[in-house]
Amino acid sequence: RTWGFSFGLRPLTRINYKIENASRLAGVDSLSTLYEGSGGLSQASLSTGFKFNNFSFGITGGYNFGSRNYSTRVSPINDSVLYYKSNIETRSTFTGGSLSAGAMYDIKGKRSTVRLGAYATLQQKLKAKQSKRNHYRLQFPYPLEAEMRLVSIAGRSMELGKSNVLIEDMSIGGL
Repeated sequence: RTWGFSFGLRPLTRINYKIENASRLAGVDSLSTLYEGSGGLSQASLSTGFKFNNFSFGITGGYNFGSRNYSTRVSPINDSVLYYKSNIETRSTFTGGSLSAGAMYDIKGKRSTVRLGAYATLQQKLKAKQSKRNHYRLQFPYPLEAEMRLVSIAGRSMELGKSNVLIEDMSIGGL
């Protein structure tokens, strides 16, 4: 009889790029577009298995988690006219579980061993949450100082004081 146990943390996917494109448009001197992407999916897992005579069996349970961030920033460049920059961001987070199992049977002959095995993985479903910012954002040349106060949570009033914050940009959709 033999028994084993393992745990692990491994990356499944990775996103990491930054591409800048410079172009010219009629009526605007230049246009700079920056495409950025970052994030990835990882898995934390626990596995166990045992062997009894010629039969082996193992099971693995995992928790998948990660994020994905995409951004497109467009900046018109003109030395005589002020154009507003735009920034479209999409942020997603992912979570979900996984379960797989396998079995193997050894058939021992006089000169060799034949191994028969099977492996199965249950369907994995990832839950995703996405937030998107796609309003034109006014970038301030210098951050604005403001006071921030928490007034209520879930309709319940509270008074926690204030905190100074710096605002770097703003849009119709908010800060």
